[in-house]
Amino acid sequence: MKLKLSGHFNAIYYCLANFPKRIELSVTAEFFQCRNINIGNNCHIGKQSILRGGDAAPHTLYIGNRVVIRENVYLSARKGIINIGDDCYLANRAWLGGRGRINIGANVVIGPNTVIVSSNRDYRNLIAPYHKMPEISGVINIGEFTWIGGNSTILPNVSIGSGCVIGAGSVVTKDVPDNTVCYGAPAEPIKVIERC
Repeated sequence: MKLKLSGHFNAIYYCLANFPKRIELSVTAEFFQCRNINIGNNCHIGKQSILRGGDAAPHTLYIGNRVVIRENVYLSARKGIINIGDDCYLANRAWLGGRGRINIGANVVIGPNTVIVSSNRDYRNLIAPYHKMPEISGVINIGEFTWIGGNSTILPNVSIGSGCVIGAGSVVTKDVPDNTVCYGAPAEPIKVIERC
C-alpha cells in the first residue's frame, strides 16, 4: 500500500525536510510532487498558495533565494519547467503554468491576478472539443528588474527584456526590448526608460 499525503501535509513535510533554508510557510499552502520542487533560502510562501512540481524530471519548479509568494498564488510545473530568480515578488492570485518553460530573472515583481501561461491549445484540430485539443508548448523569458502590473497576461513564446514595465491589464503577445514601458491589449511599446 502506498501512502498519499494531502497537499497540506506535503507542505509541512517539505518545510521540515528543508528546515535549514528558513522557509516561511503558511500551513494552508499546498505542495504536490515535492521531489520536483526546489526552493531557495529565506523564501516566504503565503496562505492557500499551491506549488506543483513536475510529474517527472526534467519538469521542475525552481524558486530562488528570498522570493516572496503571496496568498493564493498558483505555480504549476506539472508538464513544464518554471525557473524563478532570486529576490522576486509574486503578488496575490498570480497564476504561472503550462506545458512549456517559464524563465524569470532576479528582482522581478509580478502584480496581482497576473497570468503567465507557457502553452496553448492547437485550435486548428476541429475534430476534438477545445479542452481535449493537444497543447502546443512554448517558452517565456522575463528579464531581471522587470515589473509586470496587475491583471496582465503573458502568452507563450514571448521574451520580455530586463528593466521593463508592463502596464496593468496588458496582454503581452510579442517580444519587449530592454528598458521599455509597454501597455495595452495587445501590449505596445509606449516609451524607453532612461536609466540613471
